[in-house]
Parts: sequence; structure tokens; C-alpha cells
Amino acid sequence: MGAWRIARRNALIRRIPSVETLGAVTVLCVDKTGTLTQNRMGIRELVPLCGESYSELLETSVMASETNPYDPMEIALINQAESDDIDVAMLQKRELLYEYPFSSEARMMGHIWSAGGEKVLAAKGSPENIFKLCNLSEDERTEAEAQQERLADMGCRVLAVAVNNSLEDIPSELTACSLKLVGLAAFIDPPREAVPSAVAACRSAGIRIAIVTGDNSVTAHRIAHEIGLGTAGEDEHQIITGDELESMDNKELADRIRHVTIFSRILPREKMRIIKAFKAAGEVVAMTGDGVNDAPALKYADIGIAMGERGTQVAREAADMVLLNDNFTTIVDTVRDGRRIYDNICKAMEYIIVIHIPIALSALAAPLLGLPTLLLPIHVALLEMIIDPTCSIVFERQPAEPDIMKRPPRPVDSSIITKDIFLKALLQGLVIFAAVFGAFCFTLQDEGPEHARTFFLASLVLSNLFLVYVNRSDTRSAFDGRRDKFDPVPWAINLAILAGLIIVSSIPALASMAKVKPLSLADFGATAAIAACATFWWEIIKFFKRKFAANGQ
Repeated sequence: MGAWRIARRNALIRRIPSVETLGAVTVLCVDKTGTLTQNRMGIRELVPLCGESYSELLETSVMASETNPYDPMEIALINQAESDDIDVAMLQKRELLYEYPFSSEARMMGHIWSAGGEKVLAAKGSPENIFKLCNLSEDERTEAEAQQERLADMGCRVLAVAVNNSLEDIPSELTACSLKLVGLAAFIDPPREAVPSAVAACRSAGIRIAIVTGDNSVTAHRIAHEIGLGTAGEDEHQIITGDELESMDNKELADRIRHVTIFSRILPREKMRIIKAFKAAGEVVAMTGDGVNDAPALKYADIGIAMGERGTQVAREAADMVLLNDNFTTIVDTVRDGRRIYDNICKAMEYIIVIHIPIALSALAAPLLGLPTLLLPIHVALLEMIIDPTCSIVFERQPAEPDIMKRPPRPVDSSIITKDIFLKALLQGLVIFAAVFGAFCFTLQDEGPEHARTFFLASLVLSNLFLVYVNRSDTRSAFDGRRDKFDPVPWAINLAILAGLIIVSSIPALASMAKVKPLSLADFGATAAIAACATFWWEIIKFFKRKFAANGQ
């Protein structure tokens, strides 16, 4: 039921145990583009370099792009060219002689076109790699690097565009080509509006966020600053680049990973090593991914999260959870739901212990004390018909505690039934037993065994109903429903149980079958008073807990 509820929030749980693990996550490794940002690339600025013109930069960018692009940056380039009256169709109707596909290792791509009897190579990619293929003078390199740094400081994703207008041979690798730098294209992909508040929620919940991206450090750091992940003055130890990662041994990585918030220029194969390092440090890691090469890391992470919109089928098959809207805030909402579900499982288990203590002790105490049989098989069956829907439906629907995202993540090996939960359940169960069994003994002297048994059962059933409201929150009052959205299902179940109790104990034929006697209105009032005293006394404990918490004790 919890997994179904999470699916309605655009997160498809593929492996049910992941719902429980979500509440124990300590590190979220997330990609930047499309997860933290809107994945709506727009051109911020086009900067011609090395004496080239704006139109030459835009034409070369179009020739370096796919003819039917799906990449948001290529779509933005072609839309910009069309708006500037550049004949995109004519450029892309030329004969394509050779293609250098994009690879995550090279971080660049290129197309060789036939134009007027010449072979023209148009390429684009990361400035660091494109610059290496260009024969730049010292002044040209200084200018290009300064422009790249300026654009990256603005939070832009920067591509370098280069050309070779008279290519003689066609090398098998783009890295073997000699190019002339045409300019830089800067794209802006703003953060999603709700991301800063989601990041703040993660921090208050004790969850670290690590950005793992293919972008350069400056761009990644700028986005991190905009979403509230770190500050603009962080030192170099907060960032690890892909090149640095490759040069580190495992010990050095383990030492630095405790303070890192950004991994930049990371290749898909390096993500696995990052996940291993976090797990070796004792972290419970959730990781996002979308590509085929991300599948091993998604599989190895404690929670692998695949992108449903732009992710590959291989990534989705390897993941524990599929994010249907590729939104970071959905991950945070899912973590909150995971904690709520685990909380409610604990509350349901606590309830089961509490309510079975008076049942078990009453069944034992009556014959040991020489009293008439208290619980017949039909009574046990009727009680279980009340207990099962209560713990599986009512508790599952309980809203999250107000402080659920202000607690640190629970230890992954923690027990559902902790010492505190068991002691609380034992104490509540003993009090209910004392109240309802005492009522049975008292009424047995005056009214006879069947009436006393009915009085006992009514008191126990009402204690069951009241216990749900007392234990639905560890801190909030049972009478405080101001923050809760009205939920008709628990009310319907409780009213059905109450109606069933009244019908069985009021209709003579049903009462005879159930071995009980009809109760008067005064008797029902007395059982309600006993049940209230047996359960609502815990509200006094919660009152003092809230008071001590408010005073900071």
C-alpha cells in the first residue's frame, strides 16, 4: 500500500524492500541536469573567437549537431539559428561523409560534410578537450579560457565550437584532427523552483547531497550555490574532478569523500567507485542515473534511482526505483514517505503487542484463578477481525510525524521493535489488562459470567479503538487533528467495529451465537469510561514530553 501511494507521487518502486531502505538513506548522489535543473536549455550567450563572426559560429554549431536532435542544447542551437535567418535545412542537406559520435570519455563530437568539393569538419564539445585540438596562440588561448571562466561563473554550461574547412583525410578518431576555434556557446539551465527547499529539507533530515555531474567544477559549484548546497567560498577539498579521482588511491578517496559535495567531469564508469567509497565509509547511498553505463552503479547503490523520462531501459531495469518525472523534489518526497511508512510499521507492531497482552493474560488468568472461561474461540476470531484491519489499514494511512524530516537517518540495521517501543507496549498492555480484567472480575460478582464476559469484550474493543488515536503519534495529542486532512477510511473502520459491537451485543439471537449478553446504555457508558481510563492516561505522558521538548530539555 505504501509503494502504491509513492507511485502516485511519480516514483515507481520496483523492489518493495526499498521502501524501508529509503528511511535510512544518508547520502543522495544526484546528477545536475534535469534532476536539480529544469532540463530546458536556453542559449545565454554566443561568443565568437579567433576572428570568427557570430553567423560563422552559429552555422558551425548547426553542422556539428544532429539533423534530428534530441539533446536540449542542440535543439536550442538550431532554434537560435532559425530565428537568426540561417538556412538550417540547406546546411543539413549536404552530404554527410563521416560522423564522430559523442562519447562520455572524449566529451565531444563532430560531423564531416561535403561542401563545394571540400571536406568540412564541424566539432563541438567540452572546451578543455576542444582547445587541445586547436592551434591557439598564447593570446587566443588566454582569451578563450577567460571567456570560458566568465560564462561558467554565470552558471552556464559551455561548449566550444571548432571547424576545419579543408580537411584532406578522414582520421578514424576526432582527437587526431586539427581544428580552428570558432567560439563558445553558453547555455543556461536554471534550477527547479522547489529544489532549494528540498535541499534544505534533506539537510535538516541529516542527508548529504553530492552532485555527480559531467559539467566542469565552476558551473557545478555555481548551481550548488544557487540551490543552497554550500557557499560560494568553499575550499578545493569540497570538489573532486574526474581527473583527480582517477589519480587517487582508495585511501585518499576515503579521506576526502567525507567532505565532498561536488564531483565534476565524472565519467559513468567512475560513478561506481564513488558509490563504493561512500558505502565503505558506512553511508547508505541513493544514486540517480539514466544511461546504460550507469546501470552497474545503480545496481550497487543501496537505492538505485533511474530517470523515467530520459533514462534508458537498461538503467530502469537495474534501478530499485524509477523517477517518473525526473525531479529531485520527488526523491525527497519519497524519502519522507519511506520514513513515514517505516514509522507506521513500527506503530502497527507496537499496537499488535499492546492489544495482545490483555488478550493473552486474560485467557491465562481466568482459569488460573478458577474463574469462568473468559475467551472462547469465537471471541478470539472476532477480536482478530478487529485487530487485522486496524494495524494494516488504519496505521498505514497515518500521516507523517511533524518532525519526520528533522530526525537523522535511522541506522540501517536498527530493529523495528526497539527497547523503548517494547517497554511502552508492555506498560500500555498491562494497564489495559488490569482495567478490563478488573472490570470482568467486578461485574462477575453481580451479573453472572455471560454479562461479565460481554462487559470485558466491550471494554477491550473500545480500548482497541481508543489506542489507535493515542498511539498514532508519539508526540502529538490524540485530540489534535488540526494538521490532518480528514481521512474517511479509519473513521469508517472504527464506526463499523463500534456498530458491530453494538449489534452483536444488542440483538438476542446474535448475542446467543457469540455467547454474550445484551448490554444496557449505562453498561456501554461504563465500558467507554473504563477503556478511556485504560488508554488515554498515556496522553499525560505525551503532554510532559512535549513540555520538556519545548523547554529544550
